[in-house]
Amino acid sequence: MPALPALFPPFVRYRGAAVSEDDLASAGIAIPPALAAAIPRRRAEFIAGRLCARAALTALGAVSTDVPRAADGSPEWPAGFVGSISHSSGLAFAATAHASDAQGLGLDVERIVAPDLARQLATIVATPAERARLDLAGPAFSIVFSAKEAVYKCLYPLVREFLDFSDVELDAIGPDHFTCCLTRTLSGAFPKGTAVRGRYAVVEGMIHAGVVLR
Repeated sequence: MPALPALFPPFVRYRGAAVSEDDLASAGIAIPPALAAAIPRRRAEFIAGRLCARAALTALGAVSTDVPRAADGSPEWPAGFVGSISHSSGLAFAATAHASDAQGLGLDVERIVAPDLARQLATIVATPAERARLDLAGPAFSIVFSAKEAVYKCLYPLVREFLDFSDVELDAIGPDHFTCCLTRTLSGAFPKGTAVRGRYAVVEGMIHAGVVLR
């Protein structure tokens, strides 16, 4: 099992696992039709992520631990639960919580991007204000990228609208947390300027970013 940081409050269960292409059928995870023709590695990532979700749900006492794939590709969590799944560099991760404890939950794990690639991608991922405020040639780029992905995963089940990188703007990055705001209105509950706070950690060259909406 990969090392996991203390990223979430105690009511969230966070699990990780290595992705393995061996004996995919033995896990008992149904492969969705959209992935039936995918390469074995992609199917293995799906299974590993669902196994992490199963372990996290079991730890919370869930009766059903199936997390099928919706038509839009997002995970469908059992009634009464929220959660998020991420894959990166041969590892899979999942976090989940009771819906009574969290309105939304977002998780993203990424390998830290090399400085040259970070500079190339900065104009796509970061807003002009972020590029002026932050040194995106270093690890800050990967924090910005992963933080935005975690925010998107948290908000998508609530607004059912895909977000662009420019829709979320980081205000500050602390030693273990980040703050950001929405740059456009997503719904009545999430107007432009809504502030979101999340946590991140660097573990073995990877950024773990998490967002919980209470």
